[in-house]
Amino acid sequence: MKTLKKTIALTLALAAILSLAACGSKPSAPAQTEENIYDDFFIVDTPVEQETEPATEPVPAGEKYESEHLSVYGATAETKDIFSHYADNEQNIICTTDGRLIHADDLSDTFWFEGEDVQSVQMAWETVAYTDSKGFTYVRMDGKIFPCQDIRGEIFWGFVGMLDGELVLCSREEDGTMYINSIDRTGVKTRDNEQLYLRDFTNEIYMDHVDTIRFVVDDQIQPNIYAEVDGTAYYYNVTGISFFDKKPQIWVSGRACWDANNVMDYGFGGAGTVLYKNEGDNTALYYKQPYGETELPVFMPDGKTVDQLTRAVFGQTTYLFFEDGSVYAGELVNTVVGPDMELDQVLTELNEKGAIKDVFQSTYLKNNNCQLRLLMDDNVTYDYNP
Repeated sequence: MKTLKKTIALTLALAAILSLAACGSKPSAPAQTEENIYDDFFIVDTPVEQETEPATEPVPAGEKYESEHLSVYGATAETKDIFSHYADNEQNIICTTDGRLIHADDLSDTFWFEGEDVQSVQMAWETVAYTDSKGFTYVRMDGKIFPCQDIRGEIFWGFVGMLDGELVLCSREEDGTMYINSIDRTGVKTRDNEQLYLRDFTNEIYMDHVDTIRFVVDDQIQPNIYAEVDGTAYYYNVTGISFFDKKPQIWVSGRACWDANNVMDYGFGGAGTVLYKNEGDNTALYYKQPYGETELPVFMPDGKTVDQLTRAVFGQTTYLFFEDGSVYAGELVNTVVGPDMELDQVLTELNEKGAIKDVFQSTYLKNNNCQLRLLMDDNVTYDYNP
């Protein structure tokens, strides 16, 4: 009889719960007793596990000067302890403190001569060459490889002749003497370390040595040449090498001569001019009208004078660095009015605290703004994005 009462009680309880559930009401929890030990199955809410974000690795801090305006150039952050200088004009090749050459983008030392008998590597103008155990230096230009022997000094220019297909190399020894070599594809020389001259054909002057010489690739068929000879600077488009008077000679024009001490910068491709100062004029720097004679100014900002300059970077966007740390920038307009030079807040802040070690431009094309690159005091190179 007692068992029957328990069964009836349990049946009535279940019926009541189902009736309430059908009406949308949640039954209240009855007291836990011997008579309703199964009621928890219907009334206990199952706890929902909270989703958690997966653990993430901490984001490493960037390089010292990384910002919205400065981004690390290539892989140069990884060379901060071994960086010596850039071996080429475009900052593609790094020379390390132990004399190795590596690519700036991926730090590899794999060049076109991978797998050859390489004893040493060096720059031959804008290309990487190598010397083997037999003393032959192999130079590749225009897709052709030439074995070369006994090239005196440092190679500052090279090209493959259009008519004879020979490699022409121009080099300079430490005393300033220049030489020219012509080599065919078998390594036979048709010119063997013949002395090379610069010729100012306006004034009919032969120069048998140079204190400084550099070829600048631009958007012209031939490169520009910058040379300093006994305190005079020459900058002109090269027309080629001539052999008048039985003297191999690179022609330069006397119209493009400056006091070398007054040259502030060069390398603005296609302009055929340097950026220079005039003696006694403290108000402006000047450059020649591209391939003309008109002198065009870059006026100093208000309150600044030429003698306060520490450096200038000449390009379509020209930068002026002053001894108080301020940096001004302006777009060239090629008129006598001159560009509007405005304070560059980002560069000024960096320069005021002495953070900028060196400044490079990555291209010298006439109608394009150059990519400004900064070597900072952490020995890392950054692209500047104004």
